[in-house]
Amino acid sequence: MRQANGRANDIRLVVSAMNGDMTSLGLLLTKVRPALHARAIYLMGYTPQAEDAVSDTFVIAMTKLHTLKNSQNFKPWLYTILKNVCRTHWRSTNKEHPLSPEFLQRLNAKESDEPEQFMEKLVLKNEIWSGIESLSDSLRVSVMLRYFSNFYTYREISQILQIPQGTVKSRLSEAKNKLKGMLTGNINGSSSDTYQEYVEQADYHKLMWQKFYRNLEGFKEYFASNLYTFFPQQDSAKVGLGELRGEILADLRAESIFYPQSVVASNTVSIVEGKFVNSPKTPFRCPPNALAVLFHPKRRVERMHLYLSGKEK
Repeated sequence: MRQANGRANDIRLVVSAMNGDMTSLGLLLTKVRPALHARAIYLMGYTPQAEDAVSDTFVIAMTKLHTLKNSQNFKPWLYTILKNVCRTHWRSTNKEHPLSPEFLQRLNAKESDEPEQFMEKLVLKNEIWSGIESLSDSLRVSVMLRYFSNFYTYREISQILQIPQGTVKSRLSEAKNKLKGMLTGNINGSSSDTYQEYVEQADYHKLMWQKFYRNLEGFKEYFASNLYTFFPQQDSAKVGLGELRGEILADLRAESIFYPQSVVASNTVSIVEGKFVNSPKTPFRCPPNALAVLFHPKRRVERMHLYLSGKEK
């Protein structure tokens, strides 16, 4: 009954908005924003472009509301606008592969399809952060890469973590089943605190990477002395801080600067994603995109998987 009443109230708001009541339209857009943002994240990845797509959708909705014929079709109409906006954003930022098969698959997914429906439910609930924290590191990092990074394909996750694609799929399936159970009511009370911790941790990691590429400030406090750094593309690893410190110093001397753009953080596993900007003197020194998967069971980073990509993301 409550769900039916909620739908009836939404329809009344739509009717009022269609009659020119901007307050009703504002209330509607506020209610649907989390679901729209979840859909945008599913399509565009956990990037600023996802938020931009939602904002653009709202602007179009406000200017095109008069074209809506049936008040009961408001949400499908809004999702159609969002998909068109995401398609435009994708083409503008992926000029070499304007409409990849994977993007088209996501774009054409029905609202009831997995994993889109699942992720919408998660993003709509702050409990996701409590749920992610409760997963093992192996499940957690798989979820974080798949749903909250630009390196989300099974192939990329397999390369980054150095596990078979079949293992990636089975881990994601296991994680989804566990999180679904938690969303039925097994998580209680701590979600808002967990989310705030996530924000603080993400800000911390972003700040530290910004400092490294200014003057190596905080380097020894951030990384453990026996840091294990793995390079998936080279299938090689280095132990200790010396070579990593040397690499960053060489980048600084060559004026190749890493700019962290998005961070997904948890208590023991975090992901820092960003772009390298090279000096005109050495324009090809560093690939444009980099992702670091950080394992920090005791605050300091003890293991890092550093993935570099020449493809625009």
